[in-house]
Amino acid sequence: MAGPQTNRERVLAALACQNAPGDLPFLPWGLDALAAPPHPSYAPLFQILGEKAAIKRRWVGHHDFFLPAPPVVTDTQKHSRHDGTVVETVHLRGPGGELTCERRGIPGTTASEATSRYLKSEADVERYLEWPFVDQPADAEPYFGLDRDAGSRGVVTHRIPSALGVVGEAFEPEPFALCSVENNELVLTLIEVIAQRVTRYVRRLLEGGARPIFIIGGPEFATPPLLSPRRFDDYVVRFDQPLIGLIHSYGCRVLVHCHGRLNAVLERFVDMGVDGLHPIETLPMGDVTLTEVKRRVGDRLCLVGNVQIGDMMSAEPEDIRRQVRAIRAQVPVGMILTTSATPYESPMSQRLYDNYIAAIEEANEWR
Repeated sequence: MAGPQTNRERVLAALACQNAPGDLPFLPWGLDALAAPPHPSYAPLFQILGEKAAIKRRWVGHHDFFLPAPPVVTDTQKHSRHDGTVVETVHLRGPGGELTCERRGIPGTTASEATSRYLKSEADVERYLEWPFVDQPADAEPYFGLDRDAGSRGVVTHRIPSALGVVGEAFEPEPFALCSVENNELVLTLIEVIAQRVTRYVRRLLEGGARPIFIIGGPEFATPPLLSPRRFDDYVVRFDQPLIGLIHSYGCRVLVHCHGRLNAVLERFVDMGVDGLHPIETLPMGDVTLTEVKRRVGDRLCLVGNVQIGDMMSAEPEDIRRQVRAIRAQVPVGMILTTSATPYESPMSQRLYDNYIAAIEEANEWR
């Protein structure tokens, strides 16, 4: 591809697997260089990202596809633990009983985990499906300002969950797996209800003129060994394929975020029409190699990754440089460099900063 390209053009070309061979745009995962840093220690990194990497303006929508509407009452309580984490407990009290979830997180970071989920039995699902839900506003207006900010330097991304992503976050893992065997129709009903909500939300954004890159999360709740490839077809392909088709009909691109083992379901992402797949975890985290993935998907799918965030926090900078060189060699076309997750250190260590610099510099060596 002749002539210099802006970072926006480079990212979009890579997503279409039409970038110049060897061009490896760096798109920071979870970090928006034009936004406020999550901690003051990240400010120097944000400055470098704004100068030397593609800008990733994060459009954070205020949507919740699970929380019911009145007369269900939502009661939220928070308390700090001795280890510095904060526990948030949410009680949903409505007709027929109560559903409760609990999350524990590190203040000032995106690191959190669910320690208890709303749905713990088939009875909980049946109760939940009887409760009312009112669609929340889908405001496309924030997109336009973010897009102007990014300009030629980057792109705007908007993260939404797949229907399975919402269900997977709300359903305790073991009861979910058991229910998928013993009462699959109930699970399908729940996913379909959520899928309709997500589709209505996305359609209103698109009709309002928003044209971000959509990032869909959630398919990992149905990847092996959690569930079989057949269930991946039932819970992911069946519902996400039409959603992706809708997004494509408005000229937008789709990234899917899916950790874990991809070997048994890799081609399903191509079948769904996914433009880019993140983070492509290789051995030992996953069960594929980057070379194998590229051989199987060719130019039908952009690979987005695949430097582990754990390596960014602990490896030597030269190790990161070697990883980036290996990534470029294995996938010269259709690759966007980024980390497997958002960094969650607070404050940021010198090692993490040095490794981001190493990755950015090595990615820019081609130019």
